[in-house]
Amino acid sequence: MSAPRLRAAYVLDSLGPGGTQRALTHLVRGLAGRGWEQTVVGLGDEDSPLVRGPLEAAGARVFTLGKGAVARGAGLVRLVGLLRRARPDVALTLLPWADVLGRPAAWLAGAGVVLSSVRARNVDRPWWWFPLCRLTAPLARRVVFNSREVVPFARAREGVRPEQVVYIPNGCAGAPLPRDRSALAALGVPGDAPVVGSVGRLYAQKNHAALLEALALGRGALGRAHLVLAGAGPLRAELEARAARLGLGERVHLPGHVADVPALLAGLDAYAQPSAFEGMSNSLMEAMAAGLPVVASAVDGNCELVEHGASGLLVPPGDIPALAGALESVLEDRALAARLGCAAARRMAGAFSIEAMVEAYDALFRSFAGRG
Repeated sequence: MSAPRLRAAYVLDSLGPGGTQRALTHLVRGLAGRGWEQTVVGLGDEDSPLVRGPLEAAGARVFTLGKGAVARGAGLVRLVGLLRRARPDVALTLLPWADVLGRPAAWLAGAGVVLSSVRARNVDRPWWWFPLCRLTAPLARRVVFNSREVVPFARAREGVRPEQVVYIPNGCAGAPLPRDRSALAALGVPGDAPVVGSVGRLYAQKNHAALLEALALGRGALGRAHLVLAGAGPLRAELEARAARLGLGERVHLPGHVADVPALLAGLDAYAQPSAFEGMSNSLMEAMAAGLPVVASAVDGNCELVEHGASGLLVPPGDIPALAGALESVLEDRALAARLGCAAARRMAGAFSIEAMVEAYDALFRSFAGRG
């Protein structure tokens, strides 16, 4: 007689495209192959087929509650009901609102063991969010961090205790890509222009404005370079206006959300991640896996991924001249760019595989299964 299947449930802020959603998709696929039944619940309004589709294809049951319903309380009642029916052995919350709302909901539902996952230093949260986080943190048996650099902040501000901390880095999909500029040509990028790219939601955290300022300072190759900022978000109009003020309008491209990120990466000469704060960026990892020379701000998870001078270049956060200088270096010195890109791809393949991430979560989940 076969053993009963183990069940996992995940609660996250939304089912919109993003790094956490990509990491969760990799995890759900991997655990499905290990016999787990899985349920995913998004709290917000976003419900992208690019997120839902792969999750459902992996066998997960997927639900969206909606901000309005959650704010009125009906969404939280439904969340408790969904978790009660799913009867998970473990319930994992991901992202800030899912943590403070999902922990008590999972506890009320009797959802096995409650776990959380802190993905970044949540420095952009309002002051009143931190008491809520500290109030609900004890409900989580363990808190998973994908970046060791984030742990001190979470302990000091969010009420995470030392015995709760588990470190599991993100896993990375991808491999070195042959050069192919067709995706860039479709955006109107000239075939002979150097191209810097960045992939991520257009939020203040990602500090895309710094890239525009660095491009405006550029000389040589950077002075001719085009910049592609792939992603959607509330700052699009502001970034377009800034690019126009800096005289960069024809050299800056904002295509919105890009479904085929590898095709975009294949045409880039360099990748930039100037975040003000960051967890372990899936976009940065994918660029490194693709063999691109990367320039990133020296914050949080970026410092765990990029070995300065070996697998990429790190610059002080907010230092526009340093960012411009590093980008100029990799665009002008193609031998340096090739060396950094090759080392980055080796690092991703060796230390940050999806298989290792799935194995670590599987072991964590199984260690608590049946111990609710």
